[in-house]
Amino acid sequence: MGNADLPSYGASPSTLAMALVFGTIIVATVAMTIQSSLVNDDRLFSIASNPKSSPLVPTYASVYTMLRQFSIFGCILFFAYICEYHPPFAHSEKYYDRDEFFMLTGLLFFASAFTLHKNDGK
Repeated sequence: MGNADLPSYGASPSTLAMALVFGTIIVATVAMTIQSSLVNDDRLFSIASNPKSSPLVPTYASVYTMLRQFSIFGCILFFAYICEYHPPFAHSEKYYDRDEFFMLTGLLFFASAFTLHKNDGK
């Protein structure tokens, strides 16, 4: 008797696991934010808003920065989940237009050519 025999109610196990992981991270980030704002420590917010690429060290600011970035990622995933499974508008019938696809792809490549710049090696 496996999981296939059980009726499915609500969200899938992977959705629940992501909610538990990112929910815990967001709660920890909010708690650290509240604690830092209560003691008027604004250094933490300035460090977290301008993260530098460095190894994780066991400091309060480094852990807060990591949790803040994970919280932002979790919110983006939540937004994508809501858009996918609970759309604000009904889905319409999909169609494929080859000319439109190649025109938009070519326009994307053309626009990306303007973002190229010479690298000075720094």
